[in-house]
Amino acid sequence: MPKPVMRAEAEHLASKFPPLRLAARRLAATVRQGAHGRRRSGAGEAFWQFRPYQSFDTALAVDWRQSAKRGQVFVRQREWQTAQTVWLWRKGSASMAYASAPALPTKQARADLLVLALASLLAAGDEAVGLLGARARAGAGAVDAVAEGLDHPSGAATPPRSAVARAGQVVLVSDFLAAPEQTAADVAALAAAGAEGHLVHIIDPAEADFPFAGRVRFEGMADESAHVVDQADAIADAYRQRWRARRAALGDIARRHGWGVLHHLTDSPPETALLNLYTHLTETVR
Repeated sequence: MPKPVMRAEAEHLASKFPPLRLAARRLAATVRQGAHGRRRSGAGEAFWQFRPYQSFDTALAVDWRQSAKRGQVFVRQREWQTAQTVWLWRKGSASMAYASAPALPTKQARADLLVLALASLLAAGDEAVGLLGARARAGAGAVDAVAEGLDHPSGAATPPRSAVARAGQVVLVSDFLAAPEQTAADVAALAAAGAEGHLVHIIDPAEADFPFAGRVRFEGMADESAHVVDQADAIADAYRQRWRARRAALGDIARRHGWGVLHHLTDSPPETALLNLYTHLTETVR
């Protein structure tokens, strides 16, 4: 094949894998531990434990080698491995475009990375996954569909009130700057449909620490008017107190419905957040 043609084909192939997808794949590969089990006996391939034979067991379930060693009839149990459906959503409105320092990713970039990497992990584990409001699917096509959805964000500040399959799971990734009452209503609507869920709170470190001092001009990410504070350090304690209250309110909303909540700072490694989230998802038994 002539080199110009080969190069053109290579560039065409590379264009299908933009930086976000490559970063998500690397992140997923770091966390992936293979197919996950449910730590419950059932029809799976992974060995879980031996237990004494009971009257309802079949002869095929007996592990004769183990039974001979122990002088008692034992059954080999396998982990219950079953697919679940997971819907993902991340906030797409203007506040997510914030980063307090050039070296930090925006909240939007970190949210997109976590969502796509999580989709990759779930798809690799034969789970059905999709963006909330779209069709969930299994396999590699699921990751492509999620990536396509992230490439064309709706700009919505709140998740859609979409129907979800009972016993499915929902992951909401957001900075949750909406009024707590709004978040509570969104979570209640999804929980009422029978979905279990997790809230992933994306936080820029400046939002949590308020490292400002002196005269500071604050500008909104949308159409809010600018606000000038003459002594920003004088309001720092009051700000942090309100921030802690908002964070606590988010935790209360999650606990009220039996959901999980994960607070993630954009200056911390994404691997930690992804591993924690993936572990919680895969340990949930329907």
